[in-house]
Amino acid sequence: MANLFAPYKGSRPKVVEIKGNRLIIVARDEEVFDADSLEAIGADGVKRVRVDGPEEYALFKLCSRYNSGVIVASSDIELSQVLSGLKTELPWIQ
Repeated sequence: MANLFAPYKGSRPKVVEIKGNRLIIVARDEEVFDADSLEAIGADGVKRVRVDGPEEYALFKLCSRYNSGVIVASSDIELSQVLSGLKTELPWIQ
């Protein structure tokens, strides 16, 4: 069993909207989400997302439940860099 971590606002994962794309950013390392990055995306905490089967299935469930995409952030770069990259690379949804 693996764990993923996601920023939350209240009792729900924080969905970030970038260029019309609804995204939940998750990470395998809780440390990706420091206080500054949580504030930047409007989240108030980080919660563990339990993965009881294949990781892809857990990500699919998040997408389906919150009508969003999911980005798995690497622990090698800061969340601000992930967001900057997404703002540069994502197209508008038509």
